[in-house]
Amino acid sequence: MEPMKVAIAAHGRFLAFDYARELIRQGHDVTLLTNYPRSYVERWGIPRTSARTLLAHGVASRLAQRPTPLSERPRVEASLHQWFGRWVSRTLTSTSWDVVICLSSIGEETYRNRTISGLKVCARFSTHIRTQARLLEEEQARVGRAIELPSRWMIDREEREYALADRILVPSTFALETFVAEGIARERIFMVPFGVDPGTFRPSIELVDERCRRILSGAPLAIACIGTISLRKGMWDFLEICRQLPRDRFQVTLTGPINQDAEQVAEAI
Repeated sequence: MEPMKVAIAAHGRFLAFDYARELIRQGHDVTLLTNYPRSYVERWGIPRTSARTLLAHGVASRLAQRPTPLSERPRVEASLHQWFGRWVSRTLTSTSWDVVICLSSIGEETYRNRTISGLKVCARFSTHIRTQARLLEEEQARVGRAIELPSRWMIDREEREYALADRILVPSTFALETFVAEGIARERIFMVPFGVDPGTFRPSIELVDERCRRILSGAPLAIACIGTISLRKGMWDFLEICRQLPRDRFQVTLTGPINQDAEQVAEAI
């Protein structure tokens, strides 16, 4: 395959950094549009010269993550997503591209911009947003607690993006099937399963030996919850598991940010 000129726009790290790094590794000319500093991007194997960054947006996004009533969040998310989307659209206008990949929710402005060349791809690393909303509503009813659901504004915006993009990129058969079920033509959807470098998660022999010694000694198991602590990530069931096990047999460390909907669950764990 001939090297392509590719733009990847992401308002967070997600998997976009991995996509960019691996495409660069395969010889493509990649530009990553992000709200992280270039010094951080470089740590993920992406040259500084391959990154364009909107730092002010990154700062504003982190401030917006502070606990606020769920009812107030749609107003914040609208301004943040449109801000980043407009910046991406302006930044891409001056260059000719073969492929432009935008993570879902920040691509509408780019897809509407007729001066931007190339195949325009909406990367949705989850189910169709209507399916996501329905599943979360069912989980909310099951656990009897309010869960942060996609706002009406976000559902409308993402559905416009699905319609405007040339193609939609999803990571699994399940995600693909939800798009087809919601009326998206199968031929408009690319499925690229997630990959992983297993070496990243392979502990040293010394660490394995130490873990075996600790387990055989009867010491508590150490459990680390990585990523966002939220009911949508299954924390209600994790709490139920904890309740059924002797508390002297395990020790839980919560290392990720705690969503407002899971604060009481986190305290109980």
